[in-house]
Amino acid sequence: MGERKVNGRMLLGKSASSITLMGSTVIDLRDIEVPASGMHIEVIAIMGETRIIVSPDMLVHLSVVPIMGEAISRADVPFGSNNQGILEIGGVALMGSVSVRVVP
Repeated sequence: MGERKVNGRMLLGKSASSITLMGSTVIDLRDIEVPASGMHIEVIAIMGETRIIVSPDMLVHLSVVPIMGEAISRADVPFGSNNQGILEIGGVALMGSVSVRVVP
C-alpha cells in the first residue's frame, strides 16, 4: 500500500516485470533506448496503479488485460510500421490500472 518509483536501470536485459499490489508504481523509461530486437515488460496491477512514462519517439504496444480495471496507452505503434524497436507491455490489471503516458 505504498508507492514505488523506478527508472530504466531496472531493465538489465530484454525483459522485466513489475507487480503492484494495492499501491502505485511509476516506471520512467524516458532515458532508455529500446534495442532493434525490442523489449518486453510484464506488468501485474492488483487493486493498484502502474504508470509507465515513455518518450515521444518510443514505439509502444500495450496488451495488458483489464479485469474489472483499465489499461490505457497514450503512446502506440503507428499503423504499417515494422516490428523493430518496439516496447511490448503485457500483463494483467485486476481491479487496478495500467497506463502509458508520453512525456518529453
